[in-house]
Amino acid sequence: MLNSGAVQLVFRGLTPVLSREELFWISWCKLFGCLEQPSLPCLWSIGRKLEIGLASLGASDENIEKLSTIYFYTIEFGLCKENNGIKAYGAGLLSSYGELQNAISGKPKIRPFEPEITAITPYNDSTYLETYFVADSFEEAKDKIRDFVDSHFRRPYDFIYDPYTDSIVKLDSFELIQNVADTMKSQLSSLNYAVKCLQK
Repeated sequence: MLNSGAVQLVFRGLTPVLSREELFWISWCKLFGCLEQPSLPCLWSIGRKLEIGLASLGASDENIEKLSTIYFYTIEFGLCKENNGIKAYGAGLLSSYGELQNAISGKPKIRPFEPEITAITPYNDSTYLETYFVADSFEEAKDKIRDFVDSHFRRPYDFIYDPYTDSIVKLDSFELIQNVADTMKSQLSSLNYAVKCLQK
């Protein structure tokens, strides 16, 4: 489930030809998961894919399994509260009419998203799920995933993804950290200018 594409924000497209029966759940390619759309849930998912992918670097097999399970229940089959209702944002849910119907049928358990619990909840990916996790908001889910990673994945250094070189950078020197900070400062300056232009 976790691969270099998740870390490097590479989303490989595929145009499958499937029968109606095969669409109940597609384990090897989810139509919406393979072709990311620039919507808020997808942009949120891209950020979480990157965080989870980076956290997996150098992690133990046990922790990678936990990350994979969180990935499965959020990026693939996540639910989120919105406007007094629950909405699907997971690629696996959005690409499978049958799975989506199952999620809203009242049969499966709908549990609050808590990474500590989600990470150890088993699932069978060859049939409809018996449990889904719902976040109160994208922001809350993001914070909880980040807190989970911070508390379980202690390393003497950290990694970031550099989109300019399409590479993973190990932040193990003050010089590298300063370079990253300078780049971010420049980007923030550009964003501030863009906001001022829009406000005129």
